[in-house]
Amino acid sequence: MINGKRYRPTFATEAAAITWESEALLAAKLGKPIPQPTVDTLGQRGSALRTLEDFWKVTKKDRWSGKNSGEKLARNAEFFIDWKGRTTPIKDITSRDLYDFVDYLRTELSNDNATINRKMSAVKVMLKKAVHESVITQVPYIEKFKETSVGSIDFLDFDEEDPLIRQLDHHGWQRLSQLVSFLIDTGARINEAKKLTYDDITAKHVILRDRKSGRTSYIPPTARVRAVLAQCRIDGKDPARPFGDLNLDTCRRHLNVVYEKLGGKYVRFTQPFHIFRHTCASRLAMRGIDAKRIMDWMDHSNLSVTQRYMKLSPSALDDVAAALEPAVPNLRIVQS
Repeated sequence: MINGKRYRPTFATEAAAITWESEALLAAKLGKPIPQPTVDTLGQRGSALRTLEDFWKVTKKDRWSGKNSGEKLARNAEFFIDWKGRTTPIKDITSRDLYDFVDYLRTELSNDNATINRKMSAVKVMLKKAVHESVITQVPYIEKFKETSVGSIDFLDFDEEDPLIRQLDHHGWQRLSQLVSFLIDTGARINEAKKLTYDDITAKHVILRDRKSGRTSYIPPTARVRAVLAQCRIDGKDPARPFGDLNLDTCRRHLNVVYEKLGGKYVRFTQPFHIFRHTCASRLAMRGIDAKRIMDWMDHSNLSVTQRYMKLSPSALDDVAAALEPAVPNLRIVQS
């Protein structure tokens, strides 16, 4: 349906239909006549896939739709097609374009090397698809940038959480405050919290299903998590999910408002929700939980990932020095 009129042309392939649809929508947006299917779009001569958007759509369907992180992978590639232009022919993309895009990510979006590498990896998958479709002969060179091995140093120490919670409550964002408390005490990813249902909450566990690793985790709730989930039944508007009524884009904006107001280290947080996952892993480490159990709790793929999360506060090692002091002999009083 375009401007109230139904169009029903027939195509030889789905890719050809996708191409024509994007061209028709663009023409309608620009006030131009709706194009008629051509020999190319009917799939009778060569590939019907030409533009960046064509290959983004078909790559999303063929490569990313069946993955847990499929939407995120597609979004990473979408940054590029939005920046370069959706109707840009993919055969016109050069290495210079890719370096310019990296510069845009670094200077305009303040992305670090790890984030840039993930976005460029998604673009590379899309370009490989173009090679397989014989639209281009090779993928332009894509540089992989060095990432810091220790990961982000940012997390909330125990006394740094209260100012955040107070600010959220002060603004009347109690539902967001509940979500923050849940994320800190469970280490759940934001999408895992969002899709959590009341059926996944038992007396002993919060069940996080189909996690990034494909596993299901049974997380024992803290007293605060129990209280938050009970309050969600009262305050929440979704009868099936504790946090189903929250709009994540709105929540991100609210968190950034609070981070800006608090200043200091808070303004450095580039991932408003992920900081709470860092916080959970770091607190577990500071309380002496071993790396293997932290790995299982956080749903990490291996121990090297866990080690990037196990950041300690400056005071966490204060009592370790006692182990290096000379042993003091036990003295007892003997009465003669």
